[in-house]
Amino acid sequence: MMIPIAKSDIPSDFALGFTFSDFVTSDTLWSMIDPSNALPRNPATISFDLVGKAKMLIDFLDPKQMEAVEKGDVMPAELNALT
Repeated sequence: MMIPIAKSDIPSDFALGFTFSDFVTSDTLWSMIDPSNALPRNPATISFDLVGKAKMLIDFLDPKQMEAVEKGDVMPAELNALT
């Protein structure tokens, strides 16, 4: 994970990557999703990567600004690009 934390008028890079390796689930859940057993039940790897640019509208390290975000009074960032 890479996120900008300081307020800026210029869009900054951000990134988030996540991987579930050897993911398995119970037969009960599989039966709800795939009752006819058409899909293999092998362990799976689920992965995604997001990258983009955002203009930070607040300083994440300022408790008062973060409080305003939590209350819904302020948006923390403006999304400019997402891949």
